[in-house]
Amino acid sequence: MIYGSFLLLGAALLFYFGKAKIHLFVNQYHNTFFDYFFVITTRLGEGVAIALVVLFLAFFRSYRSALYILLTNISAAITAQFLKRVVFDDVVRPKVYFQDIANLYFVPGVDVHTQFSFPSGHTTAAFATWFALALITRNTGWKIFFLCLAFLTGYSRMYLSQHFLSDVYAGSLIGVSFSILLYHYFYQLKNNKLNALNRRWADKLKK
Repeated sequence: MIYGSFLLLGAALLFYFGKAKIHLFVNQYHNTFFDYFFVITTRLGEGVAIALVVLFLAFFRSYRSALYILLTNISAAITAQFLKRVVFDDVVRPKVYFQDIANLYFVPGVDVHTQFSFPSGHTTAAFATWFALALITRNTGWKIFFLCLAFLTGYSRMYLSQHFLSDVYAGSLIGVSFSILLYHYFYQLKNNKLNALNRRWADKLKK
């Protein structure tokens, strides 16, 4: 429901205003606190954060959950990078797009990229991780928390002027699509091999 609302709102905003106007609107609101906050938040879509999540799940939750998050990220990353570097390799980032149009605010100390804008790789990874965690947890509070982390990561890419809303929108779709697809395989299909592997891993950790 929450992600569906985001899809509808995002599509409407992009249709009526376009990615350029939306980005200029977002870029005008910044302060020191949010500069630091979003520099940290954007790392939730990077490899170190994802690796820590996978390791935590493997050793403290379940082998199946760890494998699910890992394969979701690998599948989503391959898809995003193929689109970014092969299909849409000519799509530039906000820094280049607005070069002769407007003076953007850039967070001090952040290396702002110029090429391979569509889709957002960080957002793809964030939704492949945090949306996937929201799917497998039963606690409503944790579901909302994980979704918030995914959305904040996506917004951080816009705040830092690394991506447009369209890039973030597409990245989220890729991450969510693989999250749902692999969720059905890992958790809804009666896969005896996966269940047996998960039990053996759990027994090994107890020793």
